[in-house]
Amino acid sequence: INEIHYDDADTPTTGDTNESLEIVATAGEDLTLYDIVLYNGSTPTAAVTYDTDAIPAGSNVTCGSSVRIATLTYPVNGIQNGANDAIAIVRRSDSVVMQFISYEGTATASNGPASGMTSTNIPVSEAGSTLEGTSLQLTGTGAAYANFTWAASATSTFGTCNNNQVFNLTPPVNILP
Repeated sequence: INEIHYDDADTPTTGDTNESLEIVATAGEDLTLYDIVLYNGSTPTAAVTYDTDAIPAGSNVTCGSSVRIATLTYPVNGIQNGANDAIAIVRRSDSVVMQFISYEGTATASNGPASGMTSTNIPVSEAGSTLEGTSLQLTGTGAAYANFTWAASATSTFGTCNNNQVFNLTPPVNILP
């Protein structure tokens, strides 16, 4: 998971708009083999699934090295707001969880493919005052998830290179953790 927008400064009549997730992998990886599973962590010790979506194929983009970027866009208020909500990337063929992150606190899944797992909390969040058209993004230079850091809200870049992010994939490696 490379970029997320889940909460903005909304009014009761408009709700949170343009909520999206971005997934990045090496240019040769087939992202259609994976699903995104969203977890509601309003009870952090027993987060439950509320949505599963297939990751689209995405497109090859050059951000230093060539990578594949796929974006999932959700309807108004489609991604859960509030503390301890989580997102899993799951390999569809065997339900292996490739990544399990959360925002606004850690969550332990009580069902679904991440059942029993505790998420890794990202250190930044959107808390109702985030401007529309912005997102949380990984920044930095490297070849693996561990080489990048989550940055506070900035102009969104869904489907393109993140702000201040360069991939250095020589030789090519898998980006998914």
